[in-house]
Amino acid sequence: MNLKLYKSLALFILLNPNINAQNVGIGTAAPANRLHVIGTVNADAITYVIQSATAAGSHAIKGEGVFGPTRGYLGVQGNTGFDGTSWDITGQEIGVVGISEGGSTTDNRGVMGLSNGIGVYGQSTLNHGVYGATDAITFFPLRGFNSNTSGTGILATGNNLAGTYLTAGSGGCFTGNKTGSFSSADIATGGTGVIGRSNAAPITTLISGSGLNGTSDLYGVAGWSSSSAAVNRAGGYFSTNAGQSYSYVGMRTATGINRKIEGNGTVNTTVKDTEGNLVLLSCPEAPENLFQDYGSGQLINGSAYISLDPVFTKNIAVNEDHPLRVFIQLEGDCKGVYVTNKTAGGFDVKELMEGHSNVPFSWTVTANRADEVNEDGSVSRYSAERFATAAGPLPLRYLDEKQAEHPSAMSRKVIIEEDPEKVINKKEGVEIKK
Repeated sequence: MNLKLYKSLALFILLNPNINAQNVGIGTAAPANRLHVIGTVNADAITYVIQSATAAGSHAIKGEGVFGPTRGYLGVQGNTGFDGTSWDITGQEIGVVGISEGGSTTDNRGVMGLSNGIGVYGQSTLNHGVYGATDAITFFPLRGFNSNTSGTGILATGNNLAGTYLTAGSGGCFTGNKTGSFSSADIATGGTGVIGRSNAAPITTLISGSGLNGTSDLYGVAGWSSSSAAVNRAGGYFSTNAGQSYSYVGMRTATGINRKIEGNGTVNTTVKDTEGNLVLLSCPEAPENLFQDYGSGQLINGSAYISLDPVFTKNIAVNEDHPLRVFIQLEGDCKGVYVTNKTAGGFDVKELMEGHSNVPFSWTVTANRADEVNEDGSVSRYSAERFATAAGPLPLRYLDEKQAEHPSAMSRKVIIEEDPEKVINKKEGVEIKK
């Protein structure tokens, strides 16, 4: 043994009587381990262990296989093969570095936290609380797993909110003050901001791309408005930029009228022309809410009664303010006809000048739609509307956006080459040797 080291050790033993069978104690007269340290009341056992050197391989404490048991499982476990040179951490301030350099992709853990409370807790006032990165295609920088049958995989909140989750569980729950979650596909064409799938349907997207894409064996997208206030509300709203074309779907107006669709532009269907090309047919529209029906009849000795379909009758309003409109087209020679005795159930067709012709005719009826009683007892008064006030396009609000720093600017990961004596810093492009 070095003479100087021997003298120092002898002096230490003389000045420290708490030595028992090669065990050294600080704060205890009966040390049970090689180094047994007990702190005073309301004080730490070891306050500081400082290493002033900053060269690669320097350590404040280096354990060749450190094992610290707790009441749970592992307090601290260190890899004996790590010598502190495979990562370049020069100039960084790091609270804890956990490194596992084994060959397995499934059972290595750089840092593992297990607790009845919080397994791993990260907090920062200047940067990210917890940052994860990987370059493996089948693994993930961050993965949340909840083994409870009603558990939630990830809960993320912003704007200093507590957060909301579903009691039945979900893959993730995101809560914000104005925006719950934000997804962006930044490719120029063909990107999809959000993809939703249910009922094990195939995952499909538009080749041209979309902000939101829903796929299901039943309903790809469902929208709901839960408000009962006397304001315009709808299950869905769709618009081109600046309201050039817009439509409300599943709407209820501030005046209590149900709307299937409201918007500007035309209502169209597609058919094929004589060459097989798709062309449009447009729907006729009126200032009132009208239902129509069509049929044919025949005069017998100058008279005929037309009975309307009871389903049609049930859904129209016929009264002094809303008369039944009937249009007759004769299909034979006679003195002409007129219509009388109009009710919601039908009408009479009479030949003029008490004629007795037996000619066929076609008829069209138009009537105001009857009012509807909703499930909550409120009434949608369709029959009273004429040139009703339109909702108009909704105003847009453009949110500010900012590009986040690319992870390559934050990571200082290095690659160990086949020669263990040489390390390449991927960020700096500088070759470092031990």
